[in-house]
Amino acid sequence: MAIKKRLSPRFRGLLRGRGDEGRPDAPRSGGGTRRSRRGEPPGQVPRGRGGKDGLHRRRQSLQRPFPAIVVFLGLALGSQGGVPQTTSGQKEPISSSSRQWFEEVVPYIITDAEKKVFENLPNEEERGRFIDRFWEKRDPDPATPENEFKTAYFKRIALANKSFGASGISGWRTDRGKIFILLGPPQEIQRDFNPASANALTMSAARETWNYWNLANPRLPYNLEFSFLDKYGTGNYVMETSLIPRAGGNVPFDTATLSYHFDRMEILAEAMKNPFEGEEKLREMITTQVAYDHIPFRYEALNFKGTERSTYVPLFLEIPYSKLAGKRTEDKFLYSLTLMISLSSPMGQSLFQKSKEVRLEHSEQEARLLEGQPCRIQTAISWPPGNYGIHVLVLDNNTGKVGTAHGDFVVRDFTGGELVMSDIFLSREGGPADKTAGAGAPLVRPRDSRIQEDRTFRPGEEMNIYFEVYNLTTDPRSGLNRMTADLSIVQDGRPVVRIPPPPAEASAQKDSRVQMSVKLKNFQPGPYVLKINVTDANAAKSAGAEVGFKIAE
Repeated sequence: MAIKKRLSPRFRGLLRGRGDEGRPDAPRSGGGTRRSRRGEPPGQVPRGRGGKDGLHRRRQSLQRPFPAIVVFLGLALGSQGGVPQTTSGQKEPISSSSRQWFEEVVPYIITDAEKKVFENLPNEEERGRFIDRFWEKRDPDPATPENEFKTAYFKRIALANKSFGASGISGWRTDRGKIFILLGPPQEIQRDFNPASANALTMSAARETWNYWNLANPRLPYNLEFSFLDKYGTGNYVMETSLIPRAGGNVPFDTATLSYHFDRMEILAEAMKNPFEGEEKLREMITTQVAYDHIPFRYEALNFKGTERSTYVPLFLEIPYSKLAGKRTEDKFLYSLTLMISLSSPMGQSLFQKSKEVRLEHSEQEARLLEGQPCRIQTAISWPPGNYGIHVLVLDNNTGKVGTAHGDFVVRDFTGGELVMSDIFLSREGGPADKTAGAGAPLVRPRDSRIQEDRTFRPGEEMNIYFEVYNLTTDPRSGLNRMTADLSIVQDGRPVVRIPPPPAEASAQKDSRVQMSVKLKNFQPGPYVLKINVTDANAAKSAGAEVGFKIAE
């Protein structure tokens, strides 16, 4: 009640949700028509691009989950009709509404210097002016009637409350809500529902991992990763780690250094997009294994050695650009996709989900050239060995069209100590990028390489071959491994060509990787099989693998 007494009659009506005083066109009580900087009475919010109806919807959506915003609006718009003034020159105590503004409305974006200034202001009138200036200096385009920064910020708060609230805690107060408000939606979200991935302390705790890269804020690292754990199964995910992923090992990241970047705002339409809207529907579509073919695509998942308990599984997709809708903005075409991957148990229980936002930008000339080309998307997961169902969904955000694929997938086990080969990676251009060897790190992370999902090549093309060999033995005297490889191409069971083996490089490592290429000259169109056999000369043991490919006409 104390808060309501400090608000104008119009905002008292807004809080009550009834009466003429709650209407935007209601006259200002007490007379007076002092104009704001934008030529509107201070008791009336500028309509901006959204129009009056959009304004009503925004008020209603922000009022319920975040009541302090309504309090803040009364201050920010100057409707403090009877603010008490001190006559003795003493500092007026900070009102509860002012304290709510900087403790609950802007705690993540107000700087320490601004907070100190605000706390030392003499009265409520000066605090109201401070709030006006606070938003004005963050307006990315003062020429427009709407403050895009403020709109996007309140939208993120509303979305955080809607998406992350749990156990009676408002969404904006949770760890996930804070990161979302400051950085926006992550490019990748990985959800682990598998109890086997938990430890004795966390029991069957679910885990979410958020990945960001190439953020607009130049003061932040290029890559950021945040891991959240639902320790008690209440839906409140608490931050477990915040890291800067690097090739040499992850580096801890201090979240206290985060700030909302407002020097360069996103396009308003993108900032207003709800990244979690329809997510439950997408999950239902992918877990019920209903087939959708509005967007045809091909995918392939491969197995490589990962961490001690998990196998590293890179996944590659090809989608025809002709099936995607590019959204034209000035002289560019923007393609926006959502990729969702799910693993299930043989009984159909969902164990793991990963979603990734993909945004591609091409010039008009590039878009025309790409019309007959595939759009390539790559991602990766780490998962314990076993038999699973794999479910892949692709959503075109510009049209709402969906494509799905479902199948069985075996995550291979490389931890048994026996000599074993990884899956074979075939590509036209280069080899797997960002290869990292070391404790706890996979040997291959093919983020930028281009696998041929259908393994089709043209006569005369260069076919790049990549594979890894695990659990080699070392010579007791020299401490080095000794491995040889035999490669051949077979058609209809008959050898067609034997590929010269790559030069063997002895090392003290128990795992080795081989990368080479072969020119496909004098090959007739048709199906072929690449067979590879490796031998550990120290242990006199062998292992083999093969993969099919095609030569196009």
